[in-house]
Amino acid sequence: MLPWEYRHLRAVASVRFAAGGFTLAIGLVLLSLGRRAETSQDRRKCYRWAAWFLVDAPLQFLGGYLEMKMARSADVRSAAH
Repeated sequence: MLPWEYRHLRAVASVRFAAGGFTLAIGLVLLSLGRRAETSQDRRKCYRWAAWFLVDAPLQFLGGYLEMKMARSADVRSAAH
């Protein structure tokens, strides 16, 4: 983790949550487009791209959750001292 990232954990976590929401939306749109595709080649292409984004979205959410958890534990530690 970069030093500036550690100093701004809440901001980085918020960016990760936003990125997770964005990639989830892109993945769902591509999934919808894949269902409407006329050829099986286009359908497979849309499903592959959708899978890429739909796998990335929970990883972004997990990263945001873990960074938010680190920020909370850092707040508790600083308040205890």
